[in-house]
Amino acid sequence: MSHAAGYLRLMKLAAGFRESKIILAANEFDLFTVLSEKHLRSDEAAEKTGVDARALAIIMDTLTSIGFLIKENGLYSNSQASERFLVKGKPEYKGDLLKFMNDAWKHWINLEETIRTGNADIEAFRTDQTQREYNRAYMRAMDNAAREKAERVAQKLDMSGVKKMLDIACGAATYSIAFAKQNPRLTSVVLDLPFPLETAAENIEMNGLQSRIFTRAESYWEAGYEPEFDLVWISQVIHGLGRSRCDELIKRSVKALAPGGRMIIHDSILSEDRTAPYFAALFSANMLATTEQGQCYTFTEVRDWMEAAGLDNIRRIELDDETEMIEGVL
Repeated sequence: MSHAAGYLRLMKLAAGFRESKIILAANEFDLFTVLSEKHLRSDEAAEKTGVDARALAIIMDTLTSIGFLIKENGLYSNSQASERFLVKGKPEYKGDLLKFMNDAWKHWINLEETIRTGNADIEAFRTDQTQREYNRAYMRAMDNAAREKAERVAQKLDMSGVKKMLDIACGAATYSIAFAKQNPRLTSVVLDLPFPLETAAENIEMNGLQSRIFTRAESYWEAGYEPEFDLVWISQVIHGLGRSRCDELIKRSVKALAPGGRMIIHDSILSEDRTAPYFAALFSANMLATTEQGQCYTFTEVRDWMEAAGLDNIRRIELDDETEMIEGVL
């Protein structure tokens, strides 16, 4: 990389927060939903969103410059990407995910202190009310993020021998729903705390799967298991835990498997030198900023935990640039 190219990349990265925060802030006021299939002046949009007209005009012009709005004759409308991903009610809506990212912002701006001490102060910005709001936003965000991927995972995995599965820390039950749609004989028990199970129950009912997907309100640290499941599915959980907790979770969860059953861990997995892929390396830093002990792990680390729990034939199943799956058999 030349000196000039290196300098330009440095400046782009250092100032990247400006574009990010503009998009996140506009999403907070549901600006893109207000503009859906409409052409409005900035003052009209300000009235509908309840914000300052001068400030919003500046933001809307900037959103036009970076490609998320279109401006013609003083009227603004959504770009193709904004209309597709940032309008409430659209099938591919990701606005809840962006709101979750915006909530993480307060932790990222405290990153220096986290690096200094080694631990993020995740309670510093929370009251009981904001924690409830955060939990709701988190469940919606994870469903936004996982829906399309869950469909791809369900198509990729051979679930023909799976009749009963346990979905640990299921969140919105997005994966169990996708698996059940793909496999008519499958039933699933989705386990999580009561609050996320409210969202899970709504999703299950919305998809008409109440007779095949059953909620279980319990912490995975306290749950007791009978060896009755053909599959234990653990998706996007271990990156939020420290090493000893990952080891403990896997050992506890193996107890739910029937002989010959499978455990699949789905997560962002780092290369052995921990510098790639890009998404996993960046996501590991996100876990540092937003959790007490979380980070991403390597295949070797996950394999060792699975072997210690009594699993064999451990293999990795590639998925995309963001996540992969690691499977072991009891």
